Amino acid sequence: MSLLSIFKKEKYKSKIQIKPINVECEIESNKTILQSLLDQGMQFPHNCRVGSCTTCASKLIEGKVKELTDKAFVLSEEQLKENYILVCQSIPKSEFLVIENQKLQQKEEKIPAKIIEKKLLTHDIIELTILLEEPVFYKAGQYINFIFDWLDRPRSYSMANRPNSKGTKQLKFFIRHVPKGKFTEWLFNLKDIEIEFYVSQPEGNFYLRNSTKPMILIAGGSGLSPIYSILEDIIFNQDLEINKKQILRDVVLLFGVRTQKDLYKIEELENFKNYWKGKFEIIPVFSEEKDSDWKGKTGFVHEILDQLPNISNSQLYMCGPPIMIDKCIEVAQKHGLSSNEIYFDKFTDSSHIIKV
Repeated sequence: MSLLSIFKKEKYKSKIQIKPINVECEIESNKTILQSLLDQGMQFPHNCRVGSCTTCASKLIEGKVKELTDKAFVLSEEQLKENYILVCQSIPKSEFLVIENQKLQQKEEKIPAKIIEKKLLTHDIIELTILLEEPVFYKAGQYINFIFDWLDRPRSYSMANRPNSKGTKQLKFFIRHVPKGKFTEWLFNLKDIEIEFYVSQPEGNFYLRNSTKPMILIAGGSGLSPIYSILEDIIFNQDLEINKKQILRDVVLLFGVRTQKDLYKIEELENFKNYWKGKFEIIPVFSEEKDSDWKGKTGFVHEILDQLPNISNSQLYMCGPPIMIDKCIEVAQKHGLSSNEIYFDKFTDSSHIIKV
């Protein structure tokens, strides 16, 4: 790569070798590595494409990349030490790269499942219940992939119910209707409930970390799913060692929706207070509430976060739209909260894919 091409920011191509399958191809300088690979028809492991799910996380063995987002929020300490990158957030910055992703050699395990219940929670969010042919083991906060033959790619959804130490066969999800979204359009119009499909094994790095610090939980829309699972797990799985101290922690839950009619599961969340030993505060935040008798918080979630005390000594867990999470990260860091205490899962659709 010449210096002239760098200064002119011209498009150039780099070579990349992908281990352990030892495939070598060219990738473009104006696209993420993942996008270049997908454009060439390669089935590289991925889901969210915005640096949240970590499915595409790969070890950078050789070469340099420009990273579009801070991977420290989502990769484990061990992955950071071993120079892992998020392929969906990395642009090549050297003529030759070598990356390694062990998932490329792993056979995808698909578990038969069927839809057994669909319940409307708001005008655009349903509670979906599915039954698996075999139990799965997961941490509260993780997700699975829905796999249908007629979809171009799997759809990822976080479990909303707590896991069972003996395995769980019945899973619940809070799913938002995405206008013109191929899967959710089909799902919301579905009349015949007994639909069979496949799911993946649970995965994801969004789960409760062992700590005694106060927790700030932020949920935007259907982003309540993994937050709800974590709270339910702490309260009703007190046999688990990690949960015995978590219920003593102070909790503030900021639940961001558009208007009062978009709130759901509030009675259940209020009931959680009866079991919690520490302080437990629920703060609904309405971004579009107008001309009503609402006396609570209005505006955007990051604006309300900015008003909370003692942010720098807390742990922050967030799920919802990417823009909400990005704004909240800015606020939290402004208050001095370390990136080591910030955890999130960005809920995305195709409109959120970063283009460079």
